[in-house]
Amino acid sequence: MNYYEVTFKCTSTLEKDVAYDVLAAELGEIGFESFTKQEDELSAYIAEGMYDEKKLTDLLGSFPLTDTRFDYTSTLIEGKDWNEEWGKNISNRSGSDRNVLFMLLSMNRNPDTPMIL
Repeated sequence: MNYYEVTFKCTSTLEKDVAYDVLAAELGEIGFESFTKQEDELSAYIAEGMYDEKKLTDLLGSFPLTDTRFDYTSTLIEGKDWNEEWGKNISNRSGSDRNVLFMLLSMNRNPDTPMIL
């Protein structure tokens, strides 16, 4: 599944963390599913089929906190099999890392399925 990553930068007279928290709550109302907050920005993620730029601009235009403005960029992230991507890097792990991975993987595995590390 493809997702949009929309990254917001805030200009406000208020504490930016407060502005980003309110923004995340508002974005959740129009279909955004997850959020990551860095020092100076908020990234929000929404499924490609749910992304509606008009809803987003309307939301930002009627944002409830006065003296708060957001600039944003949108990037389409193509779907990947993240388990496969993760698995590609297992062979690069040291012996002790591989032992931890073996223990974690063996906890919830089907005993009839071979496990290759």
